[in-house]
Amino acid sequence: MKDKKALLNEIRALDFALLETGLYLNANDCNEAKDHFKNLKEQREKLVHEYETNYSPLRMENGMKNGHWQWHQGPWPWESEAN
Repeated sequence: MKDKKALLNEIRALDFALLETGLYLNANDCNEAKDHFKNLKEQREKLVHEYETNYSPLRMENGMKNGHWQWHQGPWPWESEAN
């Protein structure tokens, strides 16, 4: 299992790469870039799943378990205690 901070930093890096690749694809029709975007998205989903399984939810749709919100079980990702 990866360290919480390292895992969150990897997710943030993938977010940046997805945004930049998406901006590139807005102006260019490039199959290589489309494949790259797809691979980045798959990597990010795996890391988000790992983070949410081991630490706390990052997405609203995964914040509820057994009818109760899970947000209160740890610091928010942007709080200094979480990093």
